[in-house]
Amino acid sequence: MEVQCRLYNETPGFCYQCVIPTNIYGPHDNFHLTNSHVIPALIHKAYLHSLTDKNAPFIIQGTGLPKRQFIYSEDFAYIITTLLLKNITTIPLLICSCDEKDEITILELARLIANHFDIIDVRAAESVNQERDGQQIKTVCCKKMKELFSDVELMSIDKGLHATIGWFIQNYPRIRL
Repeated sequence: MEVQCRLYNETPGFCYQCVIPTNIYGPHDNFHLTNSHVIPALIHKAYLHSLTDKNAPFIIQGTGLPKRQFIYSEDFAYIITTLLLKNITTIPLLICSCDEKDEITILELARLIANHFDIIDVRAAESVNQERDGQQIKTVCCKKMKELFSDVELMSIDKGLHATIGWFIQNYPRIRL
């Protein structure tokens, strides 16, 4: 996409941008148990687990060791809207993400989610299986985004999860699957 945008931008009157988020999460997501992204799937699984036995171990797939960066959907929407409304066209590629220091493992993420459902014991299903885990680290640099939006404080993962889980529970019978 970035190459295509750069080529389009060589034509007078054209101004295309690539705005690329890392893992987006938030209300109104797809919470399907097997065909969704990691956060909505874990929320749904933890919710169902909490209805049966909170004291039994909550087992996640893979080793839980891969690290990921996340961005709350409303933060990402704000960034896109601001780019459009302020007509910011100086950057052909903008990666949107939480800071590199806020990257967390899938197991840490599962524990944060489980905590919202009062689940204490969270474990990874496998000790070593990189096929199930996928790429171990996908760290991106969000320096350009931080320069453009220095006044914006992104939602912390814990607050974002709290809002998303609250929305999920309130809308459970009508969630998107």
